[in-house]
Amino acid sequence: MAGKSASAFDVRVGERLRAGRMTAGVSQAELGRLLGVSFQQIQRYERGVNRLPAYALGVLEVRLGLAPGALLSEAKADEPVDEKARFWGAPGALELARIYVKLGLIRRRRLIAVARELRSREENLEP
Repeated sequence: MAGKSASAFDVRVGERLRAGRMTAGVSQAELGRLLGVSFQQIQRYERGVNRLPAYALGVLEVRLGLAPGALLSEAKADEPVDEKARFWGAPGALELARIYVKLGLIRRRRLIAVARELRSREENLEP
């Protein structure tokens, strides 16, 4: 894809790959080793710059539990990004998730309440 920009479809596939990788707790370097490519190549797949090769689909399904249909058939260019992909793509998401799972139930509920309050304030600031 030299000289071409990423297609919307490739970007969606990459976003789903990133979300699945992060959900499984696998680093880009680890995934690269599984697929026999560098972590930089994984970055290109996740950004949609390079297309994911077909041989990778089987590895992703067995090792990460990512079914090919979850990566491909749902990755329509006109669909909005799903919530999981958008969350894992946000800066600080992994750190927030790590903190969240270490909290007890009451503190988790408080954290969610704080997040809802912040979102509400943010929405009220928009013009």
